[in-house]
Amino acid sequence: CSPLSATRASTEVLKRRAVGLEIARDVELLRPLVPGRRVLLLVVQAAGPLDALESKLAKAWPRLSAAVRDDEAAEAGRALAPRLAAEASGPLGQARRSAALAAGDGPWRNAEDLERELLALTSEQLTAVLGQLPQWQELATTGAGVLPVPGAPRR
Repeated sequence: CSPLSATRASTEVLKRRAVGLEIARDVELLRPLVPGRRVLLLVVQAAGPLDALESKLAKAWPRLSAAVRDDEAAEAGRALAPRLAAEASGPLGQARRSAALAAGDGPWRNAEDLERELLALTSEQLTAVLGQLPQWQELATTGAGVLPVPGAPRR
């Protein structure tokens, strides 16, 4: 299996967990047109103070990055495979795959092969990817919103 397929499927598992725990609205894997370092971005939108949200995320992080169950791997593959096949078959998908090939990121595969690969991923392979995620304290985080101001009246 290719590292990109395993990373994408692990991102899908992470997204499903975050949404299921009502923590995040979306999880994205940022991929530039030219292959290189991939960035996993957890987008969280919630009402309330930012420090409370970060505290909630810190407590949930071990569950979000825990070992993947077989049913989670199968669900992620079934959800992601048709999306990836459609994405890979368009002009932008072909350009990305050509750039990946030129950069040595992997062999040329048609959309059907990519779809088949995603459906065949195991929970062990996805667990290995999530196991590479750092602990919460080591993550680079940023936030936007209303921060509590010491001494300001509460509304």
